[in-house]
Amino acid sequence: MLLDVMLLYLACLLALLSRFDLSIHTLMRDSGFLPALHAAFPWMAIGMIALFIPLKLYSSLWEFAGVEELLHILCACFLFAAATLLLILFGVLDLPRSFPVLAGLYLVALLSASRFSYRLIRTILHRSGSEKRKKRTMLIGAGSAGMLVLREFQTSENSQNNVVCVIDDDRDKLLAEAARKVSEDAPADWLFNYRVTTAYAKGVTGFPINLNQTLLPLYNVAYTK
Repeated sequence: MLLDVMLLYLACLLALLSRFDLSIHTLMRDSGFLPALHAAFPWMAIGMIALFIPLKLYSSLWEFAGVEELLHILCACFLFAAATLLLILFGVLDLPRSFPVLAGLYLVALLSASRFSYRLIRTILHRSGSEKRKKRTMLIGAGSAGMLVLREFQTSENSQNNVVCVIDDDRDKLLAEAARKVSEDAPADWLFNYRVTTAYAKGVTGFPINLNQTLLPLYNVAYTK
């Protein structure tokens, strides 16, 4: 909660700096917006927390932050920006009209970064520490169920298995899976038709020069000195 209040203050400062082309001198001396922000900030912080609580931004775990968490952040920041704009239009807040939009955008970026960076750092540290402790595993079954198990082993933070090979007794199933993987890897980028170069000594006639990679008929070959 304290971190969110600090990020809100940073977002407000960035919004005012953006309004004045990132000129700190103009913001501090030639405008009265900074004192107005300081006077209104405690109420802004209380309003933001009041929006975050019903949207369950303080009841979710940062290590499981995902799309739902991002949607809640967007909704809360939109409501915060709308309420701030109404207060500016009614003359309650002495701030630029562009302030709510800019502050809302900065707030979305900062809040999202704070939550998703925690998950990213935790995932990196977990993988780097647990990769050495994982057991080399052979997965039996290459069907859809086997692929689900493989994906779970590769993505789950609690997995202790490092799948090194997959076996299956169904040849057609394995060929179909291999074809699918080849198609996903865009084989057109690395497959090509090579050109056969034919060389023969001077005086040799009747040597075939077409389709030499499959047939090599030599019945017409003759040599003349």
